[in-house]
Formats: sequence, structure tokens, C-alpha cells
Amino acid sequence: MALLAILLVVTVTFYPPVIKTFNAGKDDFDLRSDLATAREVMSNYLTKASTFTMVNPGRMNFTANVDVTTPLSENCTFYLYNASDAGWPTTYPYVSYELRYTEVNVFGSGRTIAYNLNPPNLPTFPSTYFESRGNNNIAVNLNATKNTQNFELRFEIHPRNL
Repeated sequence: MALLAILLVVTVTFYPPVIKTFNAGKDDFDLRSDLATAREVMSNYLTKASTFTMVNPGRMNFTANVDVTTPLSENCTFYLYNASDAGWPTTYPYVSYELRYTEVNVFGSGRTIAYNLNPPNLPTFPSTYFESRGNNNIAVNLNATKNTQNFELRFEIHPRNL
């Protein structure tokens, strides 16, 4: 009985910190993989861009030949989305956003490529998500938070068709 009591005390003492560490590691992994996937998707589309426009810190329009089977260019958009927003333009008042990609340029449409993104702190970079840089480069700064974990990923894309 005493051994069982000691085992129970040890288990109860060490179990919560282990679970907390595991959950923090899982959240960190989820954020990193989610943002890495977003970087890959954005790079694939934006390298094909022939024009791009920064509409605001959380929305970027560009024209690209997204379908390799046809030479037609399509208008595309990467943007931050929260279902509580009424539509464009938005001032990003909410805590969490999705990064979406759409070819129809309609608020709420398109596929989600990243979750848990923080709103941009207007109006300065690096809190801005998209920024036009010299030499036709596009600087992207993705910042996400999940529970207690925060991860930021910055990268630049150089479209080939500009």
C-alpha cells in the first residue's frame, strides 16, 4: 500500500509538467509546419506573378499564370481572413486570422493555407504581412500564435515574370 501511495505521488507530481511540455512542443511543431507550408504555397504562386499590388498589410493581389495548361493569366489574392470581419477593407480588429488564397478575389472565398495568424500591427513592417521591396521582391512576414507558443517566419520572393 505504501509503495502504491509513493508511486501515485510521483505520478501526480510529474504528470502535469510533462503534459504541459508535450503540448507546448506540439503547438510549436504545428505552427512551424503550418507556416512552412504557407511559405511553400506562396512561393509557388508568387514566383509566377507578372504583377502584384499590396492592397494593405494583410492583403496582396497579383496576376499570374496559375494553370500551366493555359497561357491565360488570372487575378489572385493572398489575404488574412476572419469570419467575423464584414469584408474588405478591414482594420484587423480580431486576435486570430487565417491566411487564404483565392483566384476569384471574393472575401471569404479560397482555400486556407495557414491558421492562427496574428493581425498585422498597422502600419509598419515587420508586423506587416506583405511588403513590396526594391528589385521587384516581395517580403513576407508570417506571425502566428497557438496557445502559449509564438512563431514568426520571414522570407522574400522574387517573381520571375516582373
